[in-house]
Amino acid sequence: MEDATILTGNRDVDRLILLELDDLHLRAISTVNTYMTTVCNEEFWRQKVERTYGEKVAKAKRYRMTYSQQYWSIQSLSDQPVDSIHVNRIWAAIRGRMDLFIVYKHIWNNIEDLHHVLDILMMKKRYGAIIRKIISTYEIEKQAGFVRSKIFITIMKNDSVGAFKLMYEQQFPIYPTRKIISDIMIHGTGTNILRWILSYLNLGVDIFSGCYNMLLSFNDNNIAVLRIIKILVNHNIVPTVKEINSFMGGITISKVKYFMHIGIIPTVEGANMAARRGSIMTLKLLGEQGILPDDRGANKSLSMSLSVSKRPTDTIPVLKWMYDRNILPSDERIIRRILSEVPVEPERLEKYNWIKEAYGELANPKS
Repeated sequence: MEDATILTGNRDVDRLILLELDDLHLRAISTVNTYMTTVCNEEFWRQKVERTYGEKVAKAKRYRMTYSQQYWSIQSLSDQPVDSIHVNRIWAAIRGRMDLFIVYKHIWNNIEDLHHVLDILMMKKRYGAIIRKIISTYEIEKQAGFVRSKIFITIMKNDSVGAFKLMYEQQFPIYPTRKIISDIMIHGTGTNILRWILSYLNLGVDIFSGCYNMLLSFNDNNIAVLRIIKILVNHNIVPTVKEINSFMGGITISKVKYFMHIGIIPTVEGANMAARRGSIMTLKLLGEQGILPDDRGANKSLSMSLSVSKRPTDTIPVLKWMYDRNILPSDERIIRRILSEVPVEPERLEKYNWIKEAYGELANPKS
């Protein structure tokens, strides 16, 4: 071949010559015969990667990949135009490839891109070490506060304790604060991170004030929330009776049972809240413990009985349960308002008729 005429026959000299050769000619000549194979050995390709992309990229090579494979895989992407399709190809290739992340870092200067790639990698639990390398490589400490916050949310969502510890240990300005605690409570994720924070950082109990309000208000994932609750309780961070009362009827029976098991017992105020929300199961559970609603709970339950909202609360079963226990509404105005307009819908009319029969006399008490 024509390119072979530039070689000297001295392997060390020929390697230096080939290191300067362009990719088109290098690909053609590197495997043309046995001599060229010995010249273009693994050490040659390591030097080629280092000279072209830097020492960090060479060190980030996958364990089972040769330097030759690393070089040409990077080149196969770099030869294409940088458009949206090409970026997506890089996203696909980068899974597990720290070297590609370093080479193409300029493509995702936008934090949304960095957030996306971290999200992809964290979903693959086996890539924890790569995630930590990414955090080390990317100059997170120079980014604006909202950037660090987005990166943390990704770490928290995937519950990557290793990545969180690295950020903390490197003293990035993203220390656990009330905002971080609230993010964990609101999203119901990051249980291992929370456990690490509570075990190794001396934050004080005050930073967790109000955490149960957030945790129980925003989360439907019963298993995840219970897990977080148990972690908090194990570190003596417990809700007040007032907080628990406010959530009666709005949280699952398993949570109510757990709180009662650890000695946080709802009161009549909690029973009244369960009545207002139409939670017959909660009322039955509390009733077994002798915790009953009073006339205020009946008033609240009755006021919701014929609701026509998008998400109406069916409180008739609760009203019937209280009626059987002689727990009756005491506010005549509510009863008169409910009975003042006869509904036309069959389902609401049936409820109306029961209310009229049960409480009609209370609307106009004898003087």
